[in-house]
Amino acid sequence: MALSRKKTASGKSSDDANRQQSEEKFEGENKKETDGQEDAGPSFEMPEDESQLSDGEKVGRINELYEINVRRIWLVIALWVIVNVLKNNLEAAHSKNPHKDNSFNKIANSKDLHPDLKGPVLRRWVTAGATWQELGNAEVDTKSLTYSNCREIAKVPTLAGRISIGKRVVAESLTVKQTIEAVQAEIAKTKKAAKTDADTDLCELARTVIQRLDDPIFLSEDEDFCEILLDSAQLRAEFKFHEQTKIYDKAEKIKKQKIREKSDLEHRLEGLQQSINFLEDLMDTFNSKEEDAETAA
Repeated sequence: MALSRKKTASGKSSDDANRQQSEEKFEGENKKETDGQEDAGPSFEMPEDESQLSDGEKVGRINELYEINVRRIWLVIALWVIVNVLKNNLEAAHSKNPHKDNSFNKIANSKDLHPDLKGPVLRRWVTAGATWQELGNAEVDTKSLTYSNCREIAKVPTLAGRISIGKRVVAESLTVKQTIEAVQAEIAKTKKAAKTDADTDLCELARTVIQRLDDPIFLSEDEDFCEILLDSAQLRAEFKFHEQTKIYDKAEKIKKQKIREKSDLEHRLEGLQQSINFLEDLMDTFNSKEEDAETAA
């Protein structure tokens, strides 16, 4: 016997009415989830026909698609961690301290973390995300910044340096390679400035000792300096700990240099001795020939 389908007041069957209610409910829930969001997720529509592109252009296009999708993934996760784990502490994200946040370490080292995020991956994403947010706070247009850009900029040790490089990357549309070069130049400049500041903090005596270590033979002939430097009690009395460290580091550097110079001189001396030996043997040969000629005569 055929099953009958009940009609509703609108004339639709009960199945049709239930289906319409389910669809309306789904559309309503979906609207709630997507309201206020510019991008609800990746689109899976078929791509446009770009088969006319050259092989090089196709490689560039693939790289572009990769960057777009990776950027969406790493940035969402990084910002979530920054807000919910690091409590919006951007400095903590840049900290090299392995114990900077116990809860973050537990998450990053968890055996249950997705395999794609294990190791240094999540840490790099969070550091890059903090850099992205810092640049945004400094009113840098972050739309064109890729993960690779932010990852490299994050290596700059100072906030001012990161902002400076970020502005350059955006203004000059720097490639990743160019970004790496700019970052390396900024790091070198920062190290030089830090060294200058450290040298300024040294007392006059420490600066003099460090300068004169370039000629340790001359320095060793100065009895006043030797008395201070070779007496541990006077050394501690005259120099602060960081000054002692600077003198030690310079002495170690000069020692290595002198060892290399000695090795080179020994090698050259050995070569000179071989040359002398050869010349002596050659002269002995000629002398023996002269003696043989005189005997024969």
